Amino acid sequence: MEAVIKSRIPCETTRPDHTPRSCVSCLLGTSMVVNGDVLCRLKGAVSRSYCCRRYKPSPFCSSTTGPEASLTCSSCKFFDPDSTEGDPVERIMRKTVPLIGLCSLFSVRKYDGCSRKACSKFISKDTREAC
Repeated sequence: MEAVIKSRIPCETTRPDHTPRSCVSCLLGTSMVVNGDVLCRLKGAVSRSYCCRRYKPSPFCSSTTGPEASLTCSSCKFFDPDSTEGDPVERIMRKTVPLIGLCSLFSVRKYDGCSRKACSKFISKDTREAC
């Protein structure tokens, strides 16, 4: 009986980057917009502070905000850089010169992809598929 009670108590441990170990920062959890709870792939709907034994840290979770903190439009697969503006890889690596282009989903006007944060339709260009 004690083991069941202990597993439902929120974990107080933290990750090395000081992110609390809970379903909010778990790879298997997704935030629910309706009431702020987390939808776990294994347990179903759980509170934000809940932590189970199958916790897997998400690589996108940071101590400030979620994945949107470091991702920009220029790293999305829907962002099409303007070919007349030079080498896009070199511009992304330097991050000093703006990367001008447009989003194939939303925009009609050209904009700087390095300065705009990623939207909800973000899909990384770096995803690799098996051959």
